[in-house]
Amino acid sequence: MYWELNEKIRKAKEQIKEKEHIDRKIKYAEELLY
Repeated sequence: MYWELNEKIRKAKEQIKEKEHIDRKIKYAEELLY
């Protein structure tokens, strides 16, 4: 049970990191366009 919870938290953190990375790329692209 505890192990499953840890695994879910770890996956969620990875997804958040990926989203932040994508958001940063989008911001960078927008700055280049304007």
